[in-house]
Amino acid sequence: MLKKVLIAVIIAATPLSALAASVHFGDYFLKGAQSASDDVYVFGETATFAGRVEGDSFAASRSIFSQSEIAGDALFLGETVRVEGVISDDIRVVGGVVVINGSVADDVIVIGSRVTIGPDALVGGTLYAIGGEVEIRGKVLGGAKVNAARFLLTGAVEGDVELWGKAAFEKTARIGGDFIQHASGKTAAPVNVTVGGNVIFDTAERGGMGIPRSFFGGVFSLKVLMALMLGFALFFLARERTEEVLLDVLPNFWMRALRGLLI
Repeated sequence: MLKKVLIAVIIAATPLSALAASVHFGDYFLKGAQSASDDVYVFGETATFAGRVEGDSFAASRSIFSQSEIAGDALFLGETVRVEGVISDDIRVVGGVVVINGSVADDVIVIGSRVTIGPDALVGGTLYAIGGEVEIRGKVLGGAKVNAARFLLTGAVEGDVELWGKAAFEKTARIGGDFIQHASGKTAAPVNVTVGGNVIFDTAERGGMGIPRSFFGGVFSLKVLMALMLGFALFFLARERTEEVLLDVLPNFWMRALRGLLI
């Protein structure tokens, strides 16, 4: 019942121009030879995109896989999400295990228990990531803002990297701008990484904290994802505000969460 109510509210909140979009309930498969001429909304167990989508893509499914060329934005909510295609604008993902190994023309905003930017990934904008584990193996042309219990960089970020949590690097890692790390207590200088700018440590007690991995172990069940659907759908429909809100929330995540719970 809750799922049906949330779906109805999302559709009702969608602009009239989206009424011509295709809405699918249950398993969905867009074949490689097919093309969706407008926005696509999917609510089901699995969502597979292989053909071209001329508009935006929204999927709330247990398993999501995309090889498509999506002309607009993408918003995916699922327990497992894998993106290997081309996104011509922004992508927002909330999931358990998230792998992005395709091309994204603009920003990537992702929340997950384990987030991987694969070796073939190319992010044209900025990466905003919150996760138990976050790994960047590909290339980010903009900057990266990461809040993670564990962060691993083996690829390249051409802009600044701002991190809340612990970091590890491999010799292939490169940061074109500054490396800014927020942590409590002493922090060792980064090794196995080339930093084009400055290395800055913020060790104040008020600095951001890593998100406990146990939090991600249970919170991203399908039922919780469906409950969060309305909020992220509103972010999807108000995309210009999403980055501003995330930038404001990241440095004080737990205080913001507590305030929201109290409200």
